[in-house]
Amino acid sequence: MSFVTILVSLQVILFIACGVYTRIIEKKDFNEVALFGPQLDTFIFFGMRIPYRIKNDLAIHRLILPSLLHYGFMPLCINIFVEMLIGYIVEAPLGSFRMFIFYLITVVGGNLFGSLFDFYSVGAEPFIYGCFAAIIAMFIVYWERLKATQSQKFCCLFLMVFLLVISLSFLQQVGKSMRMFSTIQTGGVQGVVYPDFPGSLGGFIFGLMGAMMLLPAEKGAGLFRGNKN
Repeated sequence: MSFVTILVSLQVILFIACGVYTRIIEKKDFNEVALFGPQLDTFIFFGMRIPYRIKNDLAIHRLILPSLLHYGFMPLCINIFVEMLIGYIVEAPLGSFRMFIFYLITVVGGNLFGSLFDFYSVGAEPFIYGCFAAIIAMFIVYWERLKATQSQKFCCLFLMVFLLVISLSFLQQVGKSMRMFSTIQTGGVQGVVYPDFPGSLGGFIFGLMGAMMLLPAEKGAGLFRGNKN
């Protein structure tokens, strides 16, 4: 079974679980900022990235679980759409098991990188931008196998990098203009929950390195399958 399919299903299940926990267990309303968005206490309970807990309490699960959680229904839908759009492309040459390893590399690396900047966050951005990086890595590894002229190859690569820069810029601007939650204070340590720009950048960096290590050099798939001559 496809790892991306399992991942998407798990994200939907956890989103429903967060909603049930907020409404039934905590008996609170949904967050007014995001549609059907769980409250902050729910995210903390389910494994939100909290840098001081990762460092002081060795809460390793907070390097993985944040990428399975979402602020609200619309972020969930958008992230799932993007994950399925580019995730299946990355999984094609990797296979399910290597895709699982790639996922761990991107989310752990992205959340570690985000923790360095004291960002409290949830969201699939580290994995999504890791997949962007993996597609760039696929261009590098399978460059000679692409069924296209040199100019077409460079155009495709330029378009991918351009879309990446635009999406990162958009994410940064959203982070400046909108706070999903106000400044929070947990255990005496303050942090601000924004859309996860440093986590996305970390996911991209670790995604590029992970894909370069995991992509099989002898195997192309889909768009990247072609002759070497």
